[in-house]
Order: sequence, then structure tokens, then C-alpha cells
Amino acid sequence: MLSGSSLSVRMSDIAVDDIRPLFVHFCKRMSVEQWDLLDQGSSDDAVKVIVAELILKCVNLVTEAFLAIFKVTKTGVSEEYVRSCVGNILPQTFADVLDVKFLTTATAQKA
Repeated sequence: MLSGSSLSVRMSDIAVDDIRPLFVHFCKRMSVEQWDLLDQGSSDDAVKVIVAELILKCVNLVTEAFLAIFKVTKTGVSEEYVRSCVGNILPQTFADVLDVKFLTTATAQKA
């Protein structure tokens, strides 16, 4: 099995190299009116499709990355390790793309 640091580097690469463009594309597809709907806690069918496509692409990307790691190592990766690597990647990337501060649970509890 690869060491945790080797896998962490690969998971960091996923966030920087692959997931960010997915979120940028998502943001470009959303109109001001659609953002307003999301802000109000509702959405139309078009927004639901855009969000579903984003989620599907993110899940596919992460799955392919772990399958590639598995092919190289020929060993499994624990569910806990996946959570530790992927846990904040999506919200952190989204915050970065939207240029807003991302608070982890630990950071929020300190504030």
C-alpha cells in the first residue's frame, strides 16, 4: 500500500488539477437568476440538471482517481482514508472558485 503522504499528494492533485475546472464550468453556466434561486433555497429544473451534472462529474473524477491508485498499489484504500482525503476538497474548491472564505468545522469552532 502507498504511504498516506503519497496518496495525499495524489488527492491534492485531484482538487487542484481536475475539480477546480469542473466548478469553474458550473459557475459559468449559472445565470444571476439561477444563483438567486439557489440563494433562496430553491431551484428550477435547469439548475437541478446543472448541479446533478457537477456532482456526477466530481464523483466520476474521484472514483477514477482511486481506481488508478488501486491499479498501481493493488491494495484497497479504507473508507476513513477516502474521507480524510476527499472530505473538504469539494467545498474548499467551490469556495476558492467563488472567491469566498471556506471555514472548516475546526476553524468555525475556534471563531
